[in-house]
Amino acid sequence: MELDADNAYHLGCSLEMEGRSYQAEQFWRKEAAAGNAGAMCGLGNWLDRRGEVGAAEQLWRKAAAAGFTEAMNNLGCSLNSRGEVGEAEQWYRKAAAASGPWWGKQVFANLGCLLEERGEEDEAQQWYRKAATMGHTTAMYRLGCLLHKQGEVGEAEQWLRKAAAASGDVEVMRFLANLLEEQGKRGGAWWWRCKATVAKWEPKLNQEWSGGNLNARRYATEMGESGANLADVLAHNPNVGPH
Repeated sequence: MELDADNAYHLGCSLEMEGRSYQAEQFWRKEAAAGNAGAMCGLGNWLDRRGEVGAAEQLWRKAAAAGFTEAMNNLGCSLNSRGEVGEAEQWYRKAAAASGPWWGKQVFANLGCLLEERGEEDEAQQWYRKAATMGHTTAMYRLGCLLHKQGEVGEAEQWLRKAAAASGDVEVMRFLANLLEEQGKRGGAWWWRCKATVAKWEPKLNQEWSGGNLNARRYATEMGESGANLADVLAHNPNVGPH
């Protein structure tokens, strides 16, 4: 039975996830040799993870030429990483035009990032907005940063709040805290700085969590300035724990 591109790609991925990498490689090689674009892309991804970038790109090009969207995106990423921005943009745009919901948000975000780095902020914002609306957290953050830069503080705050809540990323929470501080929203700024500190130190606190908040608070204060906010959180919220 002949497999379509999506099924060939995902079947190989399933084998990898089960720890059967050798079988995934052999399956993809067999299907790729028969011209299956999904298998070409999967094999290209596998080779790229092994550091065989040249061989990976050859397979991505074949799969991209056959219309496989992920291969277009991956080829664009590889080209962009070594400075071949013009061709990378071409593949991102082709992928963006062909993408469905699953790959669309990643492609849109990648294209937005390329354009922003080239100084084309208005179009970058459009692509970030598409990706952010589809739930891409990095696009939410980058869109928020661009809007803040352009003086659209209210909308910037909305996207940054969404990004911070969805990602739990320390950098995002700190940027949001700074934006709130600029607006005089000191309570909100304090809270997000505390959240950022908790996110940064939580793995260590999980290891050290014994004897309740008292010991955790002592450990936090030993971290110096970064730990001070966490100590405040614990002081104001005696039942807080690293759950």
